[in-house]
Amino acid sequence: IFACFGCKNNQNNTSTNTSSSNTSQSGVSSSSSFQESVIQENLDYIDISLDTLTSLEQQEVDKLFYQNDLTMVSADPACVYCKDDGYFYLYGTGDGGQNFNCYKSTNLTSWEKLDNAFTQAKNLTYSQVESVLSQEEFDTYQANTWVKYGYTWAPGVIYDKDLDLYLMYFSAMYTTEETVTKETLISYQISLATSKTPNGPFIQWTGKVNGQNGKSGVENITYANGQTVPAYELGYQDRFLDFEKLKDINGNYPYEGYMQVIDAEPFVDPVTGDKYLFFTRDITEHHDLNEYSGKYYSESCSMGIKMIDWFTPDYSTLTLLTRPNYTKVSDTSKDPYSQEGKYNEGQYVVYNEQNDLYYLTYSCNATTERTYKVNQAWSKNPLGPYTKVSDQKGGNVIGTDLEWIHRAGTGHHVLTKVGNELFIIYHMHKNPINYASENWKSRRVIGIDKISWVENEDNILVMSSGGPSYDYRLRPSLFTGYSNLASLATVAVSQQKANAQLKYLTDGAIQMKVREGLYEFDANRDTLEVELTFNTPITLKGVMAFNSYFVETAFDSIRYIQVEYTKNNGKYLGTTGAVSFNWDKYYYNNLPDGSDIPLYIPGCSSSAIFKNEIPSVTKIKINFKRQAIKNDKPHVPTGLSVSDICVIGK
Repeated sequence: IFACFGCKNNQNNTSTNTSSSNTSQSGVSSSSSFQESVIQENLDYIDISLDTLTSLEQQEVDKLFYQNDLTMVSADPACVYCKDDGYFYLYGTGDGGQNFNCYKSTNLTSWEKLDNAFTQAKNLTYSQVESVLSQEEFDTYQANTWVKYGYTWAPGVIYDKDLDLYLMYFSAMYTTEETVTKETLISYQISLATSKTPNGPFIQWTGKVNGQNGKSGVENITYANGQTVPAYELGYQDRFLDFEKLKDINGNYPYEGYMQVIDAEPFVDPVTGDKYLFFTRDITEHHDLNEYSGKYYSESCSMGIKMIDWFTPDYSTLTLLTRPNYTKVSDTSKDPYSQEGKYNEGQYVVYNEQNDLYYLTYSCNATTERTYKVNQAWSKNPLGPYTKVSDQKGGNVIGTDLEWIHRAGTGHHVLTKVGNELFIIYHMHKNPINYASENWKSRRVIGIDKISWVENEDNILVMSSGGPSYDYRLRPSLFTGYSNLASLATVAVSQQKANAQLKYLTDGAIQMKVREGLYEFDANRDTLEVELTFNTPITLKGVMAFNSYFVETAFDSIRYIQVEYTKNNGKYLGTTGAVSFNWDKYYYNNLPDGSDIPLYIPGCSSSAIFKNEIPSVTKIKINFKRQAIKNDKPHVPTGLSVSDICVIGK
């Protein structure tokens, strides 16, 4: 609601502690020098936590924020940006594995569903592909492609400007037969499809593989180890990766018989321009492989291979990158605290120029489990060796707690850069309580959250998503013009516990789980006022204060926000009224599953946006109210903590 409050006596609302404001000393200044000639005024604002917003107020909120509403049905997302039309295109597994969903968006948060970008040949009509194939070519494609009978999933898409092509590497299964045959075993493989446009149609690629982007006239391929091998043709019945070729190559990965591989993801090293393909060596314990290959894999692992071009793998570079529960592939014993199950899959690689490191993010546990999550590892090179970051030191990028009923199964993702910001797009269970009860076509839905880079206790930058988010989150700044400026401020507080660190108030990390190596700021039992001082004035649009992970130390609400600013050569002190925390929405006493154990949802905020931008802001004060002890709540408040503060401005 837009609220217009009368002027308040500022001396009654600010702390009496007069210590100077800096990041190493607590105590909030009374700003007496500023107040000598100050003009006090009320601030019109929208308390976005309220459920009673008018339609106009909701429109203002929606311009700045988005929410993960569990309505966008898809899984295993891929995402590319098309400069020609200004749209992001998102692809994902859909419709029982018979095609790939395709959506487009101008802002990464509001999506329009398009026709399927790729459909198995048996489900295609000629009219869908006549702009790409002749009738004769289409008939050949339908009759011969190896992916026409089974399932397709997990597209990895990239645009190559030199080829002017969109390339889609995807997983396919030739048959769904329960009887194990050689054809069944060799069917878990990766294929390649291409398109001239981002929305397709993508058609399985065929041609000569020779390390020259398919150009004719080249008869040999030279690998990184100096070995020369003959060029070969890839037809509609051929899988893209052929590990039989490892038999004659003395590379990094010995030939051990058949491997089934899934979850391909292309990557271009921004430092060298080299091309790579990352994928999963899939678990095979549910097959009796000994009869056919003599090799049995009891776990899924991440792998990588360097590409000579997008059509030509350099098999001499094939490298094992991760193993479930091992910090490094070379380790001889498991990490006793790791909880990754039997799976490392759905990998993605990004480069961080701040520390010149490559980060491999991967999904752990099984996609059907509530504990499906994304973890991270780092290396100095794209093909490793990679060192995993433990959950206790901030290694989990996104994941859920077992007792949550609002989110579950957050995994298989893509990392997408929007301007200077990085976002994670992932899938999760549409029905967090009973995933298996949903039809396959609607079991998984898309979520999105922003990545923050935070230094952990080992002084390594790690990714933190503050997700899976439940309430409002700020849209990409590229599209709103606003970003989080809290890290630019000098921070002071009225009270704090021993060893509490002020940096946790503005590090951009929202604590979502216990023991995850990311922390929040702890005050004392009574009250907390946070003061943010900007040496360079900012334009302010709103303030978000994310609550404690622990319900016992969660603040009740914000009493008021005060803002010091100048306009028309005058000094102003603006004050809001209370900013609520929606306890009715974020705290359950009676759960939908019938249990009476209370559930508190972490990662939610008390937030306000101002009706008008506030210019030339030099100081912001946020005064928090502690929870009262009440008989109607089974928990007993034991303190007051804040996970993070977001200053929305420019």
